[in-house]
Amino acid sequence: MAKIRTNQTQTLAALLENKTAKEAAEAADVGERTLYRWLAEDETFKKALNESLSQLVTRAAAKLAGLLVDHGCQVSILTPSPSISYWTEYTLELHRIQAKLMQKGVNLYPQHILEAIRPDSVTLSHTISGAGFDLGCDAVVLVTDRHPNDTLYQALKPALADKKLSSLRVIGDAGAPDIIAQATFSGYLAAAEFDEEIRDPTPFKIEYIEV
Repeated sequence: MAKIRTNQTQTLAALLENKTAKEAAEAADVGERTLYRWLAEDETFKKALNESLSQLVTRAAAKLAGLLVDHGCQVSILTPSPSISYWTEYTLELHRIQAKLMQKGVNLYPQHILEAIRPDSVTLSHTISGAGFDLGCDAVVLVTDRHPNDTLYQALKPALADKKLSSLRVIGDAGAPDIIAQATFSGYLAAAEFDEEIRDPTPFKIEYIEV
């Protein structure tokens, strides 16, 4: 995982456990403005958050598949990744999770994507060969994560580097998808700080000792 500061690690854990950024900031004892700046401007923090979300999503899919089998369902699970729950390879849980799914009779389709959903079937295709086939089903459960829509921000970053823009900031769902109230506050915060110089909120210096 990307290396982040101690208070950011605590904030990251709070983000994964709370429904809103405001609740996460309160739980981690950091300013809400500080958290929004990290989400908008701190590439290392955003990378660590995305890695954690990917890990949660891969675990959630496997866990949900197991629960459905326990309730009498015949389950198939697919992912475009090379293996089911691929991220758990980094936590040394991959083989245990896949073995448990196989023992429960779950059909595994790694390196496959969902092409179409119909009332009684779905169409899958292989991510490498492109070969497709239909699979009968009664229901489809989508387990996905949410990605920011920051296309405009990324397109304007070169202009900021070339001094053609004096400032550039991500707000709303461009930084991190959330509820409307949080997106509104993000816009309000950007307006309130428009002419302010944003400083590092850490009120102390950290000494690193090399041995």
